[in-house]
Amino acid sequence: MSLITELVNVIDQYQGEDITILDMKEVSPYMDYMIVTHVSNPRLLKALATYTQEFLDQKQVQYRPMEGDTTSRWLLIDGYEVVIHLFLEDERKVYNLEKLWRDCIVSIDSIA
Repeated sequence: MSLITELVNVIDQYQGEDITILDMKEVSPYMDYMIVTHVSNPRLLKALATYTQEFLDQKQVQYRPMEGDTTSRWLLIDGYEVVIHLFLEDERKVYNLEKLWRDCIVSIDSIA
């Protein structure tokens, strides 16, 4: 199972909603994939970020310090090859990253 597939499973397990995967290899030299998801409240946002970081630690995946803080409505975890955007639902609608990168959206089945 690929790291991306495992990350999607972790995000889904901890109540990430409408999980979108973007294949960024052709458009960005800085990452291979982007994962975008949202949750319904700030407490879940912080919990999902913690569980995601714990998973990356367990898999020994290096990542940069998380962008955002306890008052943020958008948290970003940069795992070098994969960047994970965790939003509150309303904030996700404001930034609409999927529209910006719509040509990069892929299904989980296409991930090796």
